[in-house]
Amino acid sequence: MSRDLSIVSIPLKGSLVVLADDYFRLAHHDVDGRPRLHHRAVEIGLAAALLGELLSTRHIEVHDGHLVVVNRTPPLDALSHTVLDSLLAEQHRQTVRTWLLFLSQAARTQVARRLIRHGHLRAETSRRLFGPPTTTYLPTDMNQAAWPWLSLSMRLRDGQQLSYEMTCLAGLAVATGLDRWLLAGASSASVAYLREVVTHTWKPMRELLVHTEATIGDAVLAHRT
Repeated sequence: MSRDLSIVSIPLKGSLVVLADDYFRLAHHDVDGRPRLHHRAVEIGLAAALLGELLSTRHIEVHDGHLVVVNRTPPLDALSHTVLDSLLAEQHRQTVRTWLLFLSQAARTQVARRLIRHGHLRAETSRRLFGPPTTTYLPTDMNQAAWPWLSLSMRLRDGQQLSYEMTCLAGLAVATGLDRWLLAGASSASVAYLREVVTHTWKPMRELLVHTEATIGDAVLAHRT
């Protein structure tokens, strides 16, 4: 059956898109909170999701690999406001990849705190004899934590049309390597449909995803060498 994917792949102007929360849930285990990917991939993926929120609300645009602020009006969401302030504080135009690396340094903690404020996560700190303490973010509701994966995976496997936000989430899954887990054991038709969805993602978001995938590749390679 033919689907016009371009209709739902464009955000509604003025709509609030909280993309990073669902990406956080997708990138972490719904029981023990462990990341499903290399930690740099998760951090850069979350940075991309935060930029994706500002892109969707038309606060920023992507031009030739650079980010440009086009709307200085404070976003409704406090974290989006913080990210926008960071972009505005830089007087020189920077590349998407530069901003992804910069924002990734705090993205996991910032998104986790937003989820904690809304009662969706709780922080658990463990102390070791040697080394700094580590913080794990545990979901307060495992069903809610698993929902982004469950709903997105089922829709992709069934070939159902996706909302704009789910299209972006699917794109982030591909860009960061979560698609292998998202569609584990799925048919080749489901995998092909996921690729089709990503191909029809809103053009500015698609460009952000391309830079996200490249940035993760460089960062993980640098970590291993």
